[in-house]
Amino acid sequence: ILAVLALVLASLVEPYQMGSSDYIRTLLIVSLCYVVLIAIQVGCPLQFNTPNSKRFESPITPAAYAFSVWGIIFMLEAASVVITLVPGCESWSRPIFMRVGKLMAATWLAEASWTTIQYLQQQLRPGRELAIGFWAAALALVLGHVLVSLALREGVLELQAVMERGKPSALDEQLMAAQQAHSGKTLSVEEEAARVLGQSGQEGAISSWGVAGACVLYIFPLALNAGWMGLATCLGIMQVCAVHGLSYLSMVTPGLCLMVLAACTLGAQPWCAVPPMPFTFKTHLPHLMAHLSYKLVLAWGLLGIRQAGRPKQVHDLALVLLLALPAIGAAGITIKVWLGNRLGWLAPRSTGYQAAPSFETAK
Repeated sequence: ILAVLALVLASLVEPYQMGSSDYIRTLLIVSLCYVVLIAIQVGCPLQFNTPNSKRFESPITPAAYAFSVWGIIFMLEAASVVITLVPGCESWSRPIFMRVGKLMAATWLAEASWTTIQYLQQQLRPGRELAIGFWAAALALVLGHVLVSLALREGVLELQAVMERGKPSALDEQLMAAQQAHSGKTLSVEEEAARVLGQSGQEGAISSWGVAGACVLYIFPLALNAGWMGLATCLGIMQVCAVHGLSYLSMVTPGLCLMVLAACTLGAQPWCAVPPMPFTFKTHLPHLMAHLSYKLVLAWGLLGIRQAGRPKQVHDLALVLLLALPAIGAAGITIKVWLGNRLGWLAPRSTGYQAAPSFETAK
C-alpha cells in the first residue's frame, strides 16, 4: 500500500532534472523494500525472554530496552523517503535519495533477512537450533553494516555536493564585481548571485534549513543504523560462538575484545567522508552529525550493557569505553584529516549528477 501511494504521489510532483522515470523507479524499489522490512518486523517479532534467546545470550548483550532504537531509525528512514515528495524540498532531498536509496533498500533486506532467521531459530525447540542459521544471521548483519556504512558515506558526499551547487567560482565573482562597478550597483556577491540565478530560472545553494533537514532525515538515521548494526554484528559473532559450545563465562574474554574493537573502529568511524576545508559550521554539519550520531548510538549500547547485569569485567570496560568515546572520535578525525591531506582525499569529488549552471553560464 505504501509503495502504491508513493508511486501515485510521485507522479503528481514536477519531473526532476535527473529524469522522473529514474526517480519513480528508485522510489518504488525503496518503498517495496521498506514494506517488506516492516511486514517482517511485525509478522516475525523477536522475543528476548524465550528459552532459546536466554540460552544464546552473550556477556555483551545489552538490556532489552536498548533495542528500541530500531523504532527511531525506521521512522526517520521512512521520513527520508517521504520528504522527496514534499514540494520545495526536492532540490536537496532527491539528489541524496537517488544516491543512497538503493543502498538503503539493500540494507533493509539484509536486516529483514536477519530478523527472519532469528525468528525461525527461536521457534525451534532448545537443542534443535542450526549452526548454519546463526552463521547466516551473522553474515546478514555484516552485509547490512557494510551497506549502510556505504550509504552514510555517499549521503555525506552528496550533501556536500548539493551545498557546493550554486556557489560562485572566483571567475564568477570577478565578472559580477565588474558588472556591479559598470552599473553602479552596490549589491553583494550573494545578492547578485540570487538575481542572476533568478533570471535564469535556476536554484542557488541549499539553505541552512535544507542542510539541517538533510542531516536530520538522512545523515542521522543512517549513522544510527550503521553504528547499531556494527554492535549487532558483535552480538551475532557471540551467538556463533555460543552455538558451537562456548559457555557463558568462556565468552567473557572474546566479548571484551569485541567491545574494544567495536569502540575503536565504530568510534573512530574510519570509512566516513573526510571533512572539507576550510572549516565552516554549515559545510561541516553533515560530518559532525555523522560523528555525533555514531557516538550517541555507541554510548546507548554501552549503557545498555551496563544495565543488563553483566560480569564485572564487562561492566567496568563498558564504563571505560563510554568515557573514552570523545577521545576515540577526536583521534579518528585527526587521522582521517592527516591521511586526507597526504593522499588527496580532501579534493572535490564528482558525484555524477548534473549540477546547476555556473554563474558565468547563467549570465
